[in-house]
Amino acid sequence: MSTHHHQIRWRNLETEGLELVRVDITPSLIDVTGRVISTADKRDFALDYALELDVDWQLLRADLRLIDGHSLSLRRSDAGHWLNGHEVKMPALDGAVDIDIFATPFTNSLPINRLKLAEGDKAQTEVIYIADLELTPTMVQQNYACTGPQHYDYESLTTGFKTAFDVDENGYVRDYPDLFERL
Repeated sequence: MSTHHHQIRWRNLETEGLELVRVDITPSLIDVTGRVISTADKRDFALDYALELDVDWQLLRADLRLIDGHSLSLRRSDAGHWLNGHEVKMPALDGAVDIDIFATPFTNSLPINRLKLAEGDKAQTEVIYIADLELTPTMVQQNYACTGPQHYDYESLTTGFKTAFDVDENGYVRDYPDLFERL
C-alpha cells in the first residue's frame, strides 16, 4: 500500500466557519490534522486537532488544542485503556474506538471507514464525544446505517440526534444537512 494524501475543506452552515483537514494514509498509520475556525456558544474559536489512527481506522491518539489554551490529549494504551495527557487512566472512556468532535464532520469518517458497512447493514459504536469548547470527553453510543451507495443514516443513542448524509469514495462526508458543506 502506498502513501495517500487527502485534503478536505468544509464550511459550517450555521456559523460561516471553515475547516481544513489533511489526511495522510501510510502503510502503517493514518495521520489526520485539522483546523477549524468557527463560533460556538457565541464564542469565536480556533481548534487544531491531530488524530492518529491504525490502518483499520481505529483511534489510537487524539490531541486537541484551542487558541485560548484549552487542550485535551488522549491515548489508547496497548492494553486498550484510554489515558489523558498526564498518562492517567480514564476508565469512563474504555471501550471507545472512535472519536466525535462537535466542530467537524470529519470524525464521522472513522466509523464509516472502520465498519465498511454494506448497503442495508447497520452498526453501533462506542465513541469519545467532545461536545463543547471545554473539550470534555464523554462516552456515547452512536448508530450508523448504510442506506444506499455512499449514503448513511446516523443516530446518537445518547442525545437522540438523527441525520443522514452522503460520503465520497474515501468515506469523507460531502454535505452534512444544515451543518456542514464541502468546498
